[in-house]
Amino acid sequence: MSGEQPEYGIGLSLGQTDSGNLLIGGSREFVGFNKQVHSDVLRAIAHHACQVVPALKNIRIIRSMVGFRPFSGDGLPIIDQSKQLQGYVIAAGHEGDGIALSPITGCLVRDLLDGKGSTSRFLPHLTLDRFKEKTLH
Repeated sequence: MSGEQPEYGIGLSLGQTDSGNLLIGGSREFVGFNKQVHSDVLRAIAHHACQVVPALKNIRIIRSMVGFRPFSGDGLPIIDQSKQLQGYVIAAGHEGDGIALSPITGCLVRDLLDGKGSTSRFLPHLTLDRFKEKTLH
């Protein structure tokens, strides 16, 4: 495998469906809600996958799909309680790292709900209110 970094934030995610098809992905493009699959990104995903797993070189691509990665403008997740809906907790905006960050997210949500704990000092930086426009007085 060469040391060059793949374009478009390509990483390798590999799984198999019950029918035997492989799911290979993906990219971390920031294109808003554009659902179009770009052939250059698809090629970059296939190339990277073959670099990591050479046996994939002879497979056929039968379809492609797009998924959206919710993220926040400052790169931090949102861990907060809804001000409008009693008992509704928000844990979102992990931008593709939700699975990897789920243990710490669980600790943050626990500490949010009980008001104490080892991670509670981080919670003020993760509120939804941090995106409200600051007004000058």
